[in-house]
Amino acid sequence: MDPKVLVAVSVRILLVLVACMVLLRLLENRFVFFPEKIPLNAPLSRIHGSTLEVEWLQTVDAVRLNGWLITPQNTISPSGMTILYLHGNAGSLFDRIDRMEQLAAQGWRVFAVDYRGYGWSEGRPSEKGFYRDAASAYEFLVGQKHVDPRGLFFYGESLGTAVAIELAVAHPCAGLILEAPFTSFRDMGKARLFFIPGFIYRFLSNEWNSIDRIQRLSMPKFIIHGDRDGVVPFEQGRLLFEAAPPPKTFYPIRGADHMECLERGGTELMKRLGAFFCEAHASAMRRSPVQVVPDL
Repeated sequence: MDPKVLVAVSVRILLVLVACMVLLRLLENRFVFFPEKIPLNAPLSRIHGSTLEVEWLQTVDAVRLNGWLITPQNTISPSGMTILYLHGNAGSLFDRIDRMEQLAAQGWRVFAVDYRGYGWSEGRPSEKGFYRDAASAYEFLVGQKHVDPRGLFFYGESLGTAVAIELAVAHPCAGLILEAPFTSFRDMGKARLFFIPGFIYRFLSNEWNSIDRIQRLSMPKFIIHGDRDGVVPFEQGRLLFEAAPPPKTFYPIRGADHMECLERGGTELMKRLGAFFCEAHASAMRRSPVQVVPDL
């Protein structure tokens, strides 16, 4: 082949590759986030045995978020024990009302926030944005609701597990619960989109690198994963558990697919979670109180 022709063909191929990578970078969040926007006049469901308060908070980058605070009327948990619930990448809080009701039925107060672009919250979703949203939820609980971090647990679900892990790196808590966690964005891509070359991920903005971050966490950890999870491979939950320092617990749910762990785990899972909460809370209360300085 004529060298000039070869150069021309090579340049065209390179330009096509660059164009594809730029397009992929611009559209990548559409393949990661699946928010559901909810009309502001949408009615809220009643939660049996608990009260639901609608809260509004603002992030450090001035995004207005909606959160729900669910308080059991007859709590059996230790005073001040609260769960900060961080949901996954699809839907909104309206899809999680049954899950939050199940947790509140055990006597645990639950605060959940819709990330930017989800539900009633403003803004557009992004990885860094999710981290800011979780930090704002934390500061709301500690600063405005006066929740002692020694009685605060982070509960992450699916993509929310990466948010919970990142939050725990920078903010103290009593314990960490991870349901259907994954190791990293790249590992998920390799598992589900095996035909995409590995080097492509270096050009994308999403990382969600939980496998590295969890190695820095010393608080008690309780990892739940369905052994028939068709979205996040069960093996990734196991690998994340192995990378985590103790104390830690891995609790597989037999026959559970993605987002079925609470349902299929039932009473036995709630019993195990209750024991985990009580032990981690007691251990945290033996430590000195933590002074939390809000982010500037």
